[in-house]
Amino acid sequence: MGGMFAGILISVVAPLVIYYKDAEGNQVVNSTNFTVLAGIFSACAIVTYLLCYKLCTERVVLKQKEKSGEKNSVLKSLGEIVGSRALLGVILSALLLLLASLMSQGLNNYLYADYFKNTTALSMSAMLQLPVMLLLAMVSTKLAVKFGKRECGIVGMLLSGGMYVLIGILHITNVWVYIGLVFVAMIGMSFFTMQCFALVTDVIDDKEVLTGKRDDGTIYGIYSFSRKIGQALAGGMSGWALAMIGYDELAVAQTEQVATGIYNVTTFFPGIVYLLGAAVLFFVYPLSRKRVESNAAELARRHNG
Repeated sequence: MGGMFAGILISVVAPLVIYYKDAEGNQVVNSTNFTVLAGIFSACAIVTYLLCYKLCTERVVLKQKEKSGEKNSVLKSLGEIVGSRALLGVILSALLLLLASLMSQGLNNYLYADYFKNTTALSMSAMLQLPVMLLLAMVSTKLAVKFGKRECGIVGMLLSGGMYVLIGILHITNVWVYIGLVFVAMIGMSFFTMQCFALVTDVIDDKEVLTGKRDDGTIYGIYSFSRKIGQALAGGMSGWALAMIGYDELAVAQTEQVATGIYNVTTFFPGIVYLLGAAVLFFVYPLSRKRVESNAAELARRHNG
C-alpha cells in the first residue's frame, strides 16, 4: 500500500507540472519541468534509501553450526533455489505483471496527451487507483484465504487481460469511458500486485518442505532482484515501442497514425501480457491453495516435533 500511495501521488502531480497547452490547444511537454521533476524524484529516492539503511537495526542474530569440512556455497544455494518450479513461476508472473503495468503507465503520458488530448484526465485516472487499493486492502486477504492466492491471482490477471484486450478492440475515443473501463481492469491487476509478495512466503515454505532448508533471505533477494530487472525492461520497452510507432519527439502534435499506434500498444500489450501472467500462474506455478495448506500443516508438524 505504501508503494501504491507513492505511485498515485506521482501519477497525479507529475502531469499537472510537465504539460502545458500551446496556442492551438495541443498538450505539450515542458522538457525543463520534466527533467527537473525527474531529478527531484531521483534525489528523494536516494535520500530515502539511505535513511532506510541507516535507521534499520538488526535485532535477531542467528548462529549457524557449521559441520566440519562443510562450507556454505552461494552458488550451490542459488542452484537449489533456481531449480524450484514455484520460485520460477512467481518470478515469471511478477515480471509479466511489471511489464504490463509499467509499460501501460509509461505510455499513458503519451496516450492522454496525443490521443485523447486531455492530460487532466490522466491525473483523474491515477486518483482512481486509490479507492481500488483501499477496497482490495479490505478484502484481498479474506479472498486469498478462502479461495487461495494462486487461484485469485489467476482470476485477477484474466480480468485485467480480458478488459484491456476489449478496450483495444472497442477503440474508444471518449476519455471518460476509457477511464471507467480501465478502472475495472485495474481491480484484477491491483489484487495480484497485493498478493504477489505473499506468494514468496509460500515458495519459502515449499522449499523447506522439499529440501529441509529454509532460505528466506536468498529466495526473497532473488525475487526482489528479478523485479528490478522487470522494472528496467518495462522502462526501456516504453521508449522502444514509441520509436517503432514512429513517435516524433520534436513535433508539437503527433499524426493520427502515431496516436492510434499509441492507443493500440497501451491497450493490447498489457492485455496480452496479463493473460500470459494468468497462464504462468495456472501452468507453471504449482502452489495451489490445497498444496499451501498441506505445506503449512507439514511444517507445523516438523517444528512441533
